[in-house]
Amino acid sequence: GVDHSTVGKREQELVQKADLILAASDTLTRRFPANTTRLLPHGVDFQLFNQPAPRAHDLPDDGRPIAGYYGSISEWLDLELLQSTIAQLPDWHFVFIGKAVVDVSTLSRFNNVTLLGERAHHELPSYSQHWTASLLPFIDNPQIRACNPLKLREYLAAGRPIVSTPFPALDEYRD
Repeated sequence: GVDHSTVGKREQELVQKADLILAASDTLTRRFPANTTRLLPHGVDFQLFNQPAPRAHDLPDDGRPIAGYYGSISEWLDLELLQSTIAQLPDWHFVFIGKAVVDVSTLSRFNNVTLLGERAHHELPSYSQHWTASLLPFIDNPQIRACNPLKLREYLAAGRPIVSTPFPALDEYRD
């Protein structure tokens, strides 16, 4: 585990020495001194994610709509919410792309779930452009409240609707 006390002390030392701090989210920007901190949100390779890409050969094609996620399958995903949603939507196919660093047996037991493992970044549009909805099923914790995930902008560039749990980085896109 992470020793948050040590990390916090080292962070404060760096903050005091820094001439410039770049933060990827408003939440992080507000955490540091205003005179040395600037917001630098993630950019997106718009052309890569927006230019039509061929459908990935291993993306399920069984006639059901697909809810898809790519990224680390880790402790910041709301696995309980996902299990409940997957169970209630048997007519949907749920596709997860990424390295599983938590036990995913609770997801893989469903016959409407496909775990594809990791894919190269440049291959992701072949999935995200062809599923029905993109997922951001994050838990609510300080890390998620401070995050500004690149995949949000990539999902938007791919042009598919996004289904998400609430977190501050979504605020400017709610409309």
